[in-house]
Amino acid sequence: MNVYVFLLLLGSVSVSIIAQDVEDPRQTVVVDLGANQRLKGLNVSSPSSVKVYMFYGIPYAIPPVGNLRFQPPKPALNWSGIRDAVSQSAICSQFTFDNLTSVKSEDCLYLNVFTPDVNASLPVLMWIHGGAYRGGSAYSDVDGATMAPQGVVAVTINYRLGAMGFLSTGDDVMPGNYGMLDQVLALKWVQKYISAFGGDPSQVTIGGQSAGAFIVSLLVVSPLTKGLFIRAIMESGSSLSLSAVERMGSGNQVRDSTLRSAERVGCNQTTSAEVLQCLQEVNVDELMLATLDASLVPRVESKFGFLPDYPLNLLKAGHYNKVDTLQGTNSGEGSAFMQDPEDDGVTRQEFRNAVKSQLESFSNTEELVQELVDAYTGNETDPLVLRSILVQELVDWVFGGGSLTEIIKYTKTPDVATKHFLYQFYYRISGTKTPAWWGVDHSAELGFVFYPNSRYNYSTADDRAVGRQVQTMWANFIKYGDPTPTSVQTSTGGPKLVKWEPFTPDQPNLLEINVVSKLVTYPRPLLINLYEKIIELANTPVQRIPIVG
Repeated sequence: MNVYVFLLLLGSVSVSIIAQDVEDPRQTVVVDLGANQRLKGLNVSSPSSVKVYMFYGIPYAIPPVGNLRFQPPKPALNWSGIRDAVSQSAICSQFTFDNLTSVKSEDCLYLNVFTPDVNASLPVLMWIHGGAYRGGSAYSDVDGATMAPQGVVAVTINYRLGAMGFLSTGDDVMPGNYGMLDQVLALKWVQKYISAFGGDPSQVTIGGQSAGAFIVSLLVVSPLTKGLFIRAIMESGSSLSLSAVERMGSGNQVRDSTLRSAERVGCNQTTSAEVLQCLQEVNVDELMLATLDASLVPRVESKFGFLPDYPLNLLKAGHYNKVDTLQGTNSGEGSAFMQDPEDDGVTRQEFRNAVKSQLESFSNTEELVQELVDAYTGNETDPLVLRSILVQELVDWVFGGGSLTEIIKYTKTPDVATKHFLYQFYYRISGTKTPAWWGVDHSAELGFVFYPNSRYNYSTADDRAVGRQVQTMWANFIKYGDPTPTSVQTSTGGPKLVKWEPFTPDQPNLLEINVVSKLVTYPRPLLINLYEKIIELANTPVQRIPIVG
């Protein structure tokens, strides 16, 4: 798949590979996808002043509208000639997660490509945005162009969100997981076309943050993604996180909330097929409004086969894609949910109440509450120390416990030669307004992974040093499967990195990322069995008392 560019010709001799389009003053480049399909993108400079070619709004699926709503995506149709890829597409229908100026539409299954060299064969990162499965977009949380100086081709994608991506009648008529199938199709697009942009389809890493990390973890355990990627990055999220998938132990099931929402828009038919047909005709904004309180998450289903069993069961059975992983959390993921206006810490009873509230949706948890409190607090009574411990407990409850359990399962799978790296992010960017005891808030690491990002003010030398350190480690993992490969470490010019050793059952290494990062042994090994207990509890069906009369 060759590259075509707008050329200035003197006779038959090309004197430039880039030129300005007559109608577009920006410099452009054209790539050939084959079958007479060409894409025109932009040639610009990245935030690091490195040349990057940017292609926006590339269709990877037919618009999922009409009778294609609540169906698996179908590959985009071919076109003939040159198609513009110089403007952002619409983002997927949602309410408030993205900026108000973005055009929202069901016709949203587009992706973007950022590459430093259209003639190369470089490692690829396909990034999946977060947003609680309800919001966000390919443009909302990262700038893919920032990876160009590292020699990485970045792909960012839209996928169906909220009602459009996850409503389900709990049967084969509307199984759910449509947004997940979008990501599978995007990965297949990458395999087919990324070489036209200078990417190597055999060197694909998937990455994501928050719900994007949930998704990456689910793609690892899905049988539909075999052979589509070789590495995975999960920042603040795992398929084992309690909010990552529908849990039978939860009182809010996807089917129940789908049917409740359907009634609100007049779709109260008897059969699932009738409900589906009715919902396919409802105005998208009306449907979004009706599903604000709905459970809209991926679920176990066999019709599409994206998720044939709970992730924990698939991991235990060794039924997952054997890929290298890099994953971790920030040091204050859940601190925003804590309040301490008097700044006097928390008592042991307040600590216990907080843990109990986390488990209140499950039954028979008193013993588990006590186990968690004892494991974290021991004999500690100092309120300020207990507050710091509660911050860490919240990190583990929201994301860390799932990530730890997941990495344990990977490393205990016999006869698998993969590497897995675990981190916790401790650096607070200059100007952070929250109290120091909060730690590092959710999403705060993104500005250092995708560095430099114009949304952040890197006003100190430490800010910039951490940005260079983190992005280099992430890029090394994408390129080599190792954040700090010895062969690269010996080269000059890059930041000096602490050797990040992989996590193993015998040596559970954790990299604490800061101005000066350090490798430590995971400090809470007693929690491993506790969090697996919690996940098992969440997967256990709730005993519902039938209504009589």
